[in-house]
Amino acid sequence: LTYQFSIKFGYIIDIGCFHMLSEDKQKEYVQKIYNLLNKDGKLLLRCFSEYGMRSNRFFDSRKECKNFPFISFNNKEKILSLFKDKFKIIHNSDIFFIPIEENGKYKLVPSMYEFIFEKLPNA
Repeated sequence: LTYQFSIKFGYIIDIGCFHMLSEDKQKEYVQKIYNLLNKDGKLLLRCFSEYGMRSNRFFDSRKECKNFPFISFNNKEKILSLFKDKFKIIHNSDIFFIPIEENGKYKLVPSMYEFIFEKLPNA
């Protein structure tokens, strides 16, 4: 978050960085991404869902996941609320599904979310 660029970008791709930030840094991240994008610029964001720590695709065990306390597992509403004032959502998908047990029944839930945001003018 400390890099300084003298140019603007049409597209920024973040696959695996956002969820490595604390909540305070995530708010700062949104502003910095906004400032880095040109008019109508877009951000592709892939980040862990609130179920991400249960995914053996990314972690061998929950114990391993706890060794990384800086990883943020957010629900979709929280992520959208961070971006809503500066970006329009143009794509939103649940990805990398995993089975979890709830009340004796299994269901599939996303371990990650994918968003494409478009910069709002004058936000």
